[in-house]
Amino acid sequence: MEYNHEDEAVQTLATTAKVNIANTENDQHSEGDGHEHGAESSGWRSHWELILALIILVTLLTLEYGFNVTIANIPLLIINLVAYVLAGRKVLDLALRKSMRGDFFNDFVLMSVATI
Repeated sequence: MEYNHEDEAVQTLATTAKVNIANTENDQHSEGDGHEHGAESSGWRSHWELILALIILVTLLTLEYGFNVTIANIPLLIINLVAYVLAGRKVLDLALRKSMRGDFFNDFVLMSVATI
């Protein structure tokens, strides 16, 4: 009897599809998996940090270029740091968690370092 690789591939594909369907039906995952379900994750309320960071940026630019107001370096640094943390909180959080596990060369850590 001759061994047929195509039959094995079809069986593997069918088994994988069954497992994926079962996982989708069970939908069991932890709360810290990086995404949310339901009505809470839709709309502008789910992005309030980004909106607040944008408001801070527009306010600072309007003060500087529209009204020629200069802010001292230390308060300006603190305000920009608050906006940075608000805008990048999720990425910074993932970078910190992955760094604590010893994974220093992932996208989150590298992008955090690059933006700083």
